[in-house]
Amino acid sequence: MGKSRLCIFILIAFFVQLPLKARAEAKSLVVLVPGFLNRWIPSSPDQRQTSYFSKAIIQTIHKENYPVYVVQSLDPLGSLELNSSKLVTELRQLKSATKATSLILIGHSLGGLLSLYASQYDDLNIQKVVTISTPFLGVDLVEKIDSTFPWILRDWIDSEILKEMKPERVKSWMSQLKVPDRLQVLIAAGWQSPCFLDCRDPQKLSLVLTLTDYLAGSQSDGMVRVESAVAPLKFPQMIPTRSGQRLKGYKSLGVLIPLEHWEMILEHQYLSLLGTRETEWVESQQILMMQRILRSL
Repeated sequence: MGKSRLCIFILIAFFVQLPLKARAEAKSLVVLVPGFLNRWIPSSPDQRQTSYFSKAIIQTIHKENYPVYVVQSLDPLGSLELNSSKLVTELRQLKSATKATSLILIGHSLGGLLSLYASQYDDLNIQKVVTISTPFLGVDLVEKIDSTFPWILRDWIDSEILKEMKPERVKSWMSQLKVPDRLQVLIAAGWQSPCFLDCRDPQKLSLVLTLTDYLAGSQSDGMVRVESAVAPLKFPQMIPTRSGQRLKGYKSLGVLIPLEHWEMILEHQYLSLLGTRETEWVESQQILMMQRILRSL
């Protein structure tokens, strides 16, 4: 067995198996699925797992009495095909190690697309998928950069996953899915207004994401347009089912998360890298976001 697979098994046993045994009637295991740049996102020094998700988010899930696991094996710049395969493999290892009867996948950004892919596998028994700021219509920012400055994606950032974020590529990938008709999908989106004079206000987009929001061209979280994140609610057949019928298990979170794209999940002390101040407020909103998600399941 390779070292990476052995490490995953150890993490599974330590972080998930013990909480499951401690509960007489364990709930479904919550699996957090990272998106783009997954393992490059820094985690807090006292977090023993490599985590794209903040400690506040993980602790909130525990407080809601759910066992939780953060996916570890994804490639930070891997294609949708590569990371979809990696996710399914890791989830099978997870189920084998924990004996969990069912899974709830919560995916941020591209992690939502990966979660829908994994839901196709009956042996995983994925009952629910939560998508947080998932670009169902692609990331227009990437399309605009490619059309205006094609050398950036061609010569400077030679990344297949960035190219796959273009609207037509996401549409093509989505069309190949065949999710089970019983699947329940909770859809969440985020939004903040751009900053102008004071870009230190945590309730507005940072300067960097204000610029990307301008390129996105409409209401967004700085990276993904709200329209894109909630598209399946308007176009239900966007997520194809096995029967070809409209998926009936859609549900909206009901409110826009008042955080920009990375504020939704990043450890609060690192948000200063984006120019965010008053990070305690951001952390409080992460907690509220996860409470709303779990109580909507």
